[in-house]
Amino acid sequence: MRTTMTDTPEPRRQPRRAHLVEVAHELFNRHGFHQTGIDTIMRESGVSKTTLYKHFPTKDDLALEVLKLRSERILGGIGGRLNSFLAARPDATPAERVGVILDVIEEWITGTAFFGCNFVRAAAEYGDSDCAIREQARRHKQELQHLIAEQLADLSVERRERLAAEILLVIEGAIAVAQVGFALAPVVDARRLIDLLLRNADGAESF
Repeated sequence: MRTTMTDTPEPRRQPRRAHLVEVAHELFNRHGFHQTGIDTIMRESGVSKTTLYKHFPTKDDLALEVLKLRSERILGGIGGRLNSFLAARPDATPAERVGVILDVIEEWITGTAFFGCNFVRAAAEYGDSDCAIREQARRHKQELQHLIAEQLADLSVERRERLAAEILLVIEGAIAVAQVGFALAPVVDARRLIDLLLRNADGAESF
């Protein structure tokens, strides 16, 4: 079974708490964090204010939990796809490994649940650099960059980290232009740019 960025893992939380997080996840994804009010979350979830505040004392606490869940699903989805791919292709090149990551990104962008990057939106809506929500957004991007770097094991650590940062920058650009409808096939363009980066990395023709 293929794992995607929108797959739901097996429940691990209390049913009512998990339901709140799922509903908030969908609402925040579609409408943003500040635009989604507590009353909307209660109405859509069918949960009382007392129950909501029992699990999440503030809306920011709920937003933070949503971002943690989303990060878990995205990184887990990509990791699952990579594991399946590498089980069948243990000799895959770095370019092919990174291509799997791009496949997952493309499926998300072209799917019905794409409304832009929740982490970028969270960072924009919560401007305080010390905010836990903003820090979670930053941590997610760092972990995604690390996952990319792991696919570049043939390079030195320094070049691997630099190239992973460049690849992430291209991916983030593709997501941004997809959100505003600026490009017809942003991931196709991203693949082309990333292929150039990989071919020029450390002068390695094997990429």
